[in-house]
Amino acid sequence: MKTSAGPQVDIQLGDTRVRRRALAEALRSALEGAPGGPWRARLTGALVYASPSVGRWWWKATLVPATGQPVAVFLDPEHQSAAHLREAVAAAARGESLTVVCSSCGRVRLGEGWHRRPDLKALRLSHGICPECIERIYPEQARRIRARAHKRT
Repeated sequence: MKTSAGPQVDIQLGDTRVRRRALAEALRSALEGAPGGPWRARLTGALVYASPSVGRWWWKATLVPATGQPVAVFLDPEHQSAAHLREAVAAAARGESLTVVCSSCGRVRLGEGWHRRPDLKALRLSHGICPECIERIYPEQARRIRARAHKRT
């Protein structure tokens, strides 16, 4: 009987050995048995800029299935735990995550905000438009969106 190898995990964060071990286990458990396996996963830090002068360190999990098409998951500083990592990676492995890039300025929607473009080589992308660009390019549509949002509150 042939046994499949489990996920290969590489943690490249300057953290304690115990914490790296917990993060590796979270990645393995999220990817074990996921469709498209066996998976390779690498967890690194990524500096993500909210503005040209303000950046924060996010976690970037790059996941590579047997097909070779990589997927990336970003976790903001408030969600950097083994539990959040497991949940986000499991969703990405099931194909439930897309990264939205503004078609105009190229900023990326990560979490609740739009940020300067991080490394996008390993992302499944969809295009949209950020709030600043919709105001600049489509002011009438932006006015309607604000009016609709105001009615809901």
